[in-house]
Amino acid sequence: MKFLIVYDSNFGNTEKVAGAIGEAVTPLGEVKVFRVSKVNPSELASIDFLIVGSPTHAGRDTEPLKILVNPKDVINGTKER
Repeated sequence: MKFLIVYDSNFGNTEKVAGAIGEAVTPLGEVKVFRVSKVNPSELASIDFLIVGSPTHAGRDTEPLKILVNPKDVINGTKER
């Protein structure tokens, strides 16, 4: 199985959690852990599992993660910001 773990982090906490999850699932298959600014969206086509982590502000994830996960909704303004 192929895992892609994508995260955004303001103070490093979400980055630490993403790394720990990556270590935990490594026995199950191939694992890549990337900050959202470093991930190539084309990688989403070749994975079995996507794990997304984000800090929250006012209960919402960061804009870069919103764009990666559902770019059409963000561009069309149909997703709550």
